Amino acid sequence: MDDMASLRPSPDGVVVIGTETGAFVRLDDLPRAYAYSTMDRSIFMNPGLVNSRVVVPFGNYDVIIKPTKVDMVLYANNHERMKSEKDVLRRFNDIDSALRVFSEGKRIAKSTTHEKGITKTYFANPFGAIQRREEHEIIARRIFELLFSNNIFVGEILTQLGIPGMEVEGPRIAATALLKFLKGGSKVGSGNS
Repeated sequence: MDDMASLRPSPDGVVVIGTETGAFVRLDDLPRAYAYSTMDRSIFMNPGLVNSRVVVPFGNYDVIIKPTKVDMVLYANNHERMKSEKDVLRRFNDIDSALRVFSEGKRIAKSTTHEKGITKTYFANPFGAIQRREEHEIIARRIFELLFSNNIFVGEILTQLGIPGMEVEGPRIAATALLKFLKGGSKVGSGNS
């Protein structure tokens, strides 16, 4: 699934059920060959303009709605430069630290909106959560309590995507560190502040 989903408790812990069978992404963020290799199944919007978009299908409905066990929930930190390899992936030790980072929604704008530089948007999402913030804070705390009580890794990953000169290398380093961690071969830092 892409970034839209629903978390819920299950006998196995916490599961996620997706709500999208495709990704709505900036054409500029994809390798040109990939975007056009799915041309027969994609929807292109203003491909000749800056900040053009494409809807790329990547999953079937029956796969997307199948409950999938949650192992990790990560905040993608694109604004902070890593100091060492163990800084790439950080685990929060408590709910309040996690909620503070997730709710601050700090990021470097990547020409996907009219914003520039470092911005803060409640839960990094201008839709829904901010319009019903009081209700959302109750739900968010309940979700984070569920994640922590099930010992699910809640943290942040430093992609460095918003740092000039690190747009490609930063996500590569982050992906490599994540894969290494998942294979059991790397340590993580603390995301508590």
